Amino acid sequence: MLPRAFWQYLGAFYLFLQSLAATLWWAFLLVEPASRALFRPAKVPDSVLLAFWLPDAVFFIGAGLWAARNLLRSPQTALLPLALHVGGAGYAALFCLAQWLATGEAMWGAILMLPSLCGGSLLLWKVRSGV
Repeated sequence: MLPRAFWQYLGAFYLFLQSLAATLWWAFLLVEPASRALFRPAKVPDSVLLAFWLPDAVFFIGAGLWAARNLLRSPQTALLPLALHVGGAGYAALFCLAQWLATGEAMWGAILMLPSLCGGSLLLWKVRSGV
């Protein structure tokens, strides 16, 4: 069994990298408009995809960084930001999956969100159980 500190450091590192990757992904979408077609069905306008920047910034990126910080400083206070982060990841992942299943398009959103949902959920379980 791994020590508790291992999970705290690994979790903080994971959340930091995930938040950084999401920030870079959004920057890429803004700088390279042609890339947006990979993440939305053809008949859906860019504005629908771009409308997710604010919830992503708050719940996925912001809460992820908040949880990472709390895991390192005071792990018992990481539960709320981590739950917000996992909730945001879950909503985004399910939206992307539903979009893919409904249209057969935009599978990359669902594929890229699945590890985020699973990893965050595992970390939330670890933090909640005190491991």
